[in-house]
Amino acid sequence: IAYVLDETGDFVETRCNTEMVDIDPLEEDDIEYLRIKIRRHYEYTQSAVARRILDQWEESLRKFVKVVPVDYKRALALLAGEQYAGE
Repeated sequence: IAYVLDETGDFVETRCNTEMVDIDPLEEDDIEYLRIKIRRHYEYTQSAVARRILDQWEESLRKFVKVVPVDYKRALALLAGEQYAGE
């Protein structure tokens, strides 16, 4: 899974092979994961971009897209089905 900051708004249309990946909405777990990772990145690197994203969190959050490989999503669904069948 990749989280892409699409600042220009053209990632899906011009820079993404949508035959191989799905673009999914961010869920609450994704949002918290992103915040932690970006905060940690800023702490280690003092990145100006990371600081800007954190300072403008709500606005920046709307620019992130979640990219999930189709095969990976299929594998997760199979695993979930197997776990459900085993319960």
